[in-house]
Amino acid sequence: MTEQEFTSEQLYEQAQGNLTAFILGTIAYLKEQGPALEEWVSFMGNQFVPAWESVKGQGAKSAMNSVVLNFVSGGGGLQSLTEDDTQAEAVVADWPSANDLEFFGLTREDVDPFYDIFKPIAAYLNLRYEWRRDGSQVTFRFW
Repeated sequence: MTEQEFTSEQLYEQAQGNLTAFILGTIAYLKEQGPALEEWVSFMGNQFVPAWESVKGQGAKSAMNSVVLNFVSGGGGLQSLTEDDTQAEAVVADWPSANDLEFFGLTREDVDPFYDIFKPIAAYLNLRYEWRRDGSQVTFRFW
């Protein structure tokens, strides 16, 4: 058996697509078959809380950098980022992409509840969190 070598770019693109597909596939499933998406999002957010231990006590800037990393690694484009230790705001565009939404038969509105995944994390970090969507851009805010 021969061993195939993949470039870092190939691996990154595959991982990015897999991440988005898994999230959108789950949202599509829940929309058709399962419990409310909001229940799944809350559950998952709470499951992820322990992974944010290294961010605890680091302030809004550190929390936002982790959020931005998550969305950019999933294919989103960072449009703006303003931050200091007490508050941070980031605008991420085009996650998920229009093509990905179409593939899974979803709208941006179908995906909106997903952005609440950071609520339990923010509470754990002793921060407040909110988000808002304007078209294909989502603004995240910690304070």
